Amino acid sequence: MTIELTRQQLREVVRGKCTESSVNSVFRGAEFDSRNISGGELFVALAGEATHGHRFLGDVFSRGASLALVEDEKLLASSEDKDSLVLVADTLEAWKTLGNWWRNQFDVPLLGITGSVGKTTIKEMSAAILLAHSLGTYSVKSYNNNVGLPYCLLKLSSEHHWIVQEMGMNAPGEMRELTKIAQPDVAVISNIRRAHVESFSSIDDIADAKLEILDGLSQEGILIIPSDDEVLHRRLKASGFGGKVETFGLSTTDAAQVRECHVSDKGTLQFVLVLDGKEQEITMHALGEHNALNAACAALAAKRLLPEISLESIASGLRSFRPPSKRLEIRRLTGGRLIVDDSYNANSASMKAAFQAVSDLRTEGKKLGLVLGDMLELGDSTEEEHREVGEAAMTIAPDFIIGVGEYAHLLVASAKEANVPYFTVESAVAAAQVARKLPFDLLLVKASRGTALDKTVSSLLEWEGEELPAEAVAFRVKDR
Repeated sequence: MTIELTRQQLREVVRGKCTESSVNSVFRGAEFDSRNISGGELFVALAGEATHGHRFLGDVFSRGASLALVEDEKLLASSEDKDSLVLVADTLEAWKTLGNWWRNQFDVPLLGITGSVGKTTIKEMSAAILLAHSLGTYSVKSYNNNVGLPYCLLKLSSEHHWIVQEMGMNAPGEMRELTKIAQPDVAVISNIRRAHVESFSSIDDIADAKLEILDGLSQEGILIIPSDDEVLHRRLKASGFGGKVETFGLSTTDAAQVRECHVSDKGTLQFVLVLDGKEQEITMHALGEHNALNAACAALAAKRLLPEISLESIASGLRSFRPPSKRLEIRRLTGGRLIVDDSYNANSASMKAAFQAVSDLRTEGKKLGLVLGDMLELGDSTEEEHREVGEAAMTIAPDFIIGVGEYAHLLVASAKEANVPYFTVESAVAAAQVARKLPFDLLLVKASRGTALDKTVSSLLEWEGEELPAEAVAFRVKDR
């Protein structure tokens, strides 16, 4: 089930206008992408960078849309589908209003997750845990902005017991807008790192923007943060927030603590989770201590959202978790060589975490290669951070490094000094061509999304063939 309203009900919710026709169509479900209309939905015509959703009205009605939300008054008089239109001053504002209104039709707790690094992974882990207990709804893909968030909220139905919503931002004020739409009962800030810094003058400003999530937190809500993030703790104190705060980390004082973390000989992550003083052994398909910490955060958030969840359900949910695509995702070439695909995004913190993860996975005598590309949106610190990442790469003793993009020379600079074979190329496919000729047992591929290193991975898989491990057919958490 999803949102279902008549034309008149929709008009009242968004304070819109419609023709005086007696036709009172009903829509079920809502879409902002005309390609997703299959019949019976509401289509919201949003303004895009290059075009406007108004252009696709004929297409969506031919596909079977029941109603459309528009902002061009002339359409009420001229459109052949005018009796199926609801006019508003601003379709994006109406879309946000609709999402918030529908969220408030249900007494269902909502977990809102933000942070510089790891929010999508924590979202997926939280959903995996909660799904082991009961049915709920959670963010599709990385739909975490003022278009995607209402879309996800509109999937809520009476059979759902919880909502998990990822919340992203690139500029001050954006998180405040999102949190007032979502109204979280539990809020997570995974960490504060130098990501999307081009919109901010300092890392303190990034922290302040993330902390805007508190503006929509329910009166009895809980904020969950890492215990070791000094910037976040300092800015939280400066904010004057007087609500409940709990932490996750490696300390015995954390509400959720990670202990005895290691990678097994089967490549699974194993650790002891101490939650509210009770211990539970965890085994999951993930890499790196940072993912054990992500899991601890997800476990704590799920427990606070639904206190009745048991440690056994938490362990079961985490066992079912599979990493989101292109986030430390293990792909196996024919013959057994491994690619760790972390090409979805990157900043200096996530680069270093990925280095540690593949170092933990590497066994004695195995050759390790690195394909590293540009990290974007780092502002004035761009060159410094690329050099720093190149230095960090040398601490795990790779057998070679391939730099891709504008800052490739900075990524490989330390390799030259350390006498590690290095290469610089301009494209992702060129990186695959070089890597194909080099001996490796384990290959890490990582960069910001704009560098498109997913093409490095897909090219190698196409040329060499992919060998699917047994766990590839295991349960993967799915949207809806």
